[in-house]
Amino acid sequence: MKASKRVVLRLKWLLYGTKQGVHHWYKELKKILLSFEFKVSAADQATFYKVTGNDFLVLAATTDDFTIVMNSHTLSTKTKSELNGHFELVDLGDINWLLGVSVTRNLKDKTISLGQQAYVEQIVTCFGLSDARPDVTPMEPSADYHFDSPSVSPMLLSPAKKTTYCEMIGSLMYCVTMTRPDIAYAVSMLCQFLEAPRTTHMKAVKRILCYLLGTKHLKLVLGGNTTVVGFSDTDWASQRHRHSISGFTYFIGLGTISWSAKKQPIITLSSTEAKYVALTHAAKDILWIHKLLKEFSFLHNLSLPTTLYCDKSAYLRTPLSTVVPSISTYTSISSAKPLPLATSNCSISQPRRWLLTFLPSLSHVSNSRNSMPS
Repeated sequence: MKASKRVVLRLKWLLYGTKQGVHHWYKELKKILLSFEFKVSAADQATFYKVTGNDFLVLAATTDDFTIVMNSHTLSTKTKSELNGHFELVDLGDINWLLGVSVTRNLKDKTISLGQQAYVEQIVTCFGLSDARPDVTPMEPSADYHFDSPSVSPMLLSPAKKTTYCEMIGSLMYCVTMTRPDIAYAVSMLCQFLEAPRTTHMKAVKRILCYLLGTKHLKLVLGGNTTVVGFSDTDWASQRHRHSISGFTYFIGLGTISWSAKKQPIITLSSTEAKYVALTHAAKDILWIHKLLKEFSFLHNLSLPTTLYCDKSAYLRTPLSTVVPSISTYTSISSAKPLPLATSNCSISQPRRWLLTFLPSLSHVSNSRNSMPS
């Protein structure tokens, strides 16, 4: 074949790891599970469930790894037998490890603890920091990593070190997604400089790894009661780019189930408007959580409305006030979505003597009981 010709090759056999392979595998799995009278979750297309009388079984699929939650061993055994007729299955027994996350069950307290100690040790060793001194915080207080900051070095990283920097960020993103909300803001900040990182940014990302090295034993504890509650806050225009930083977290009982800390997509003109935007993103997340929990009502008895705490009394007055301040007229259309939620399935309150910061503290990971308002 001449090199000058431009050709398109047709994939006749689905290969593991390709996008087409994953798509067709999901179609095949879905077809088989539907034939077993399973239903596909409307909130999460990779989750399937089956309810037979008082028995239920939930199957979550991550490519070819299945996690089963059930209350009937008979239904579980039947499902495994049916699947084994189509695929070659390996039954690993009770769950204690899932996608690099250790799973520890406490049947007495009815809690599950998720940890990534082995994963943290792996990435720290991979980047040559296993003997580094642990840090007590993921980033320096009031750190400014933007290019025009006097504290940022003008020296760009070499192509090889830039690749290493991107690999470090990617490794940290998995920790943020799975079990570590305490580094969400620091990683979000450094993600903004992937195109042209400086030596200062490399030093900052190594600090996060050293922080994880010193806190690798921390686990995210899920369980307790079934009350859903959320907290939202924002850091208004503190950065040089003038975008505010939004943060929210949701709890079911004592466990943190959803969190976010990132730059807002628009520049707000007041702290009230910044809170408005932050609450919009927090409200969108709770709508998805409601959708999921309503569908799995056999697992969780959802009570509405869900309280979403914020620390700005001006926002609480805005939806109810007949006098609209001039600054509020600049609020974008997308930010006006929390208004109907305040009267339907999401109530917004202000804690009496407790403020949420956008950076979740370690107590949220190790002892969620201390994070609830009194």
